Amino acid sequence: MKLGELAALFDFFDFCCLFQDQIPLNSIPEPGAFVFVCEMVGGHRDTYRAQVLSLDQRTDGSLTAKVFAIDNGFTKEVSGTCLYILPEHLLGIPSQVTLLFSL
Repeated sequence: MKLGELAALFDFFDFCCLFQDQIPLNSIPEPGAFVFVCEMVGGHRDTYRAQVLSLDQRTDGSLTAKVFAIDNGFTKEVSGTCLYILPEHLLGIPSQVTLLFSL
């Protein structure tokens, strides 16, 4: 994917998050599932495609997920309330980075 196409993809993510209704997950995602993350960070909205690495169900009922941003290359813990269904047409776009595990 060319740099211009990637920038357009990120603009589309922001558009989805700001101007369209996100579809909340209807169940707890399994590790390995791909999701759309939309969260407020430092006063601005951050949106990205991610793969769920692990989940932590808290005693108060809240959910925290460790996710890998498949286009940015970082891992982060996010609240389960920030996870949304990744639209089908965005699943077909190849990820821009790969998570490698070393033994």
